[in-house]
Amino acid sequence: MKIKKATRLYETWLAAQTSVYPPHFDLKHDLMRKKFFAFLRATFYRWVQIWPEVCRELTAAPKVHLDHLMVPSRDKAAAVKLLAELLGVP
Repeated sequence: MKIKKATRLYETWLAAQTSVYPPHFDLKHDLMRKKFFAFLRATFYRWVQIWPEVCRELTAAPKVHLDHLMVPSRDKAAAVKLLAELLGVP
């Protein structure tokens, strides 16, 4: 899956989970094009998808520390669920 398709799927999933303001996606995409760190941070979901293929030793990590991912506490359950789905963990 290419990054643009993955981004479209992620944003569709995000919109189903919470209310979103679509023009903010345009702003995010513009920042992603202009700033490398913004791109990496905004595409974290994609790196989670490809880590098992690219870096097998990361899949053996004992825990995911959501606090380090800056996930608001109210969203941690959804983040855990998404990570599990992306990694194929039941």
